[in-house]
Amino acid sequence: MNEIKPKKMVRRNVAIALGIICIILIAGLGGVATFYMSVITDRDNTITSKDEQISPLNFIIRDQNETISSLNNQVASLQSQASNLHIWSTENSTVLVNNESFGDAPSRGWSLRDFSYAGYVSVLVLSNDHSPDVEFYYDVNGTPFDHKISLDFGGGTVVFPVLPTQFIDIQVNNASTDATATIIYYH
Repeated sequence: MNEIKPKKMVRRNVAIALGIICIILIAGLGGVATFYMSVITDRDNTITSKDEQISPLNFIIRDQNETISSLNNQVASLQSQASNLHIWSTENSTVLVNNESFGDAPSRGWSLRDFSYAGYVSVLVLSNDHSPDVEFYYDVNGTPFDHKISLDFGGGTVVFPVLPTQFIDIQVNNASTDATATIIYYH
């Protein structure tokens, strides 16, 4: 009782059709794989190219950061130095001589004391009929400062810078006998 069953045969046309479909699927799969491989290769090439562009920029950024750090250190150092200096402003002023007359002489001198701060001294001379000269002298740590300026006819204002010092000598020459002087220290 063993019966032999007849073998079922697939039609030849179906087998050919299935073969063609498999070949088309394999070719399509190969095309898709090739396409995606080229996309991946292009992406990898783009990434490599961008990395090559970024690398020198990273060096520039590092150098710029080092420069910024160095400049910040210099700023901090200069701020520290500035805080240790006696910085002057012209907000403070002291009238040293107020509209003082020359009396009978065409010249007049003043020796003024205790200039604790750097600043400047303004000398206003009014002389009716002459062109006076103003001479300014002081000494800082053995270094003399000596300036002489001629004013226009009738006088005017002369401004001299001054460093901290013990005394300043101011001499006005060639003024008229009715001349007056005002001296102000700005610090």
